[in-house]
Amino acid sequence: MAQGAQTGYAPRLVEEAHKRLDEIEICRGENVMLGRSGKKLGTVRDLVLDEGELAAVVIHPEGFFKEDVLLQIRFLGRSDDLALFAHITEADIARLQPFHPSGTA
Repeated sequence: MAQGAQTGYAPRLVEEAHKRLDEIEICRGENVMLGRSGKKLGTVRDLVLDEGELAAVVIHPEGFFKEDVLLQIRFLGRSDDLALFAHITEADIARLQPFHPSGTA
C-alpha cells in the first residue's frame, strides 16, 4: 500500500455483502429503528425460528414497551451497520405481544 500511495495509485476498496435480496442480517444487541423516523424501538434480544426459518425477533424495549416483545418478520425491512429497520404503524405497535418464552422461570 505504501508503494501504491507513492505512485498516486490507491486500490478502490468496496465492502459488499454477497446476499440474496430476500436475506437479512440480524445480530443480538442490534438497534431496531422505527422506519425512517429516527425513533428507536429497542434492541434485538433474540430470534424466534419456526422449523428453521426466521419467524420473529424478540425486542428489548426502549420507550415504547415495558417488557420484551415479539416483532414478526413481516414488519422487518432492511438492515445495515448495526441497525434493523421495522416498517410498522402505531396501531401495529399497540398490538405487539409481550414475549414470555415457555419453559423458563
